[in-house]
Amino acid sequence: MIHIPEEIQINSLLKQGAVFYFKDTSLQSDLPHFFIILNKKPQIDRIIYMVNCTSSNINAIKTVYSNKPKTIVSLIKNRNRCDYVELTKPYSIIDCNTFISVPREELIQKRKDNILKFKNNDN
Repeated sequence: MIHIPEEIQINSLLKQGAVFYFKDTSLQSDLPHFFIILNKKPQIDRIIYMVNCTSSNINAIKTVYSNKPKTIVSLIKNRNRCDYVELTKPYSIIDCNTFISVPREELIQKRKDNILKFKNNDN
């Protein structure tokens, strides 16, 4: 099997809307989460901006942002149109009020350390 360098793996998959799965230290959870890339042109950006998809603390998030309900996206309502079915189990939301910024090099290092996975493309 040919090894594709992690830098090439990450750079080839960086596009708006791409989904990565990893643990981020800025979150209070010790569990990995799905993150969705926001950048319009992440292929050329050094910093990658992402929102996370969560399936825990949903009620707390909805309460905090009850005055901005359009900033919480429910994926379960869009299950038939969702390209990433694993994000709709059992119930997930995207909190558009909070984002993380990750340097491209950090994503590459996470991949080298085998702690970053791509949306159902690998294990």
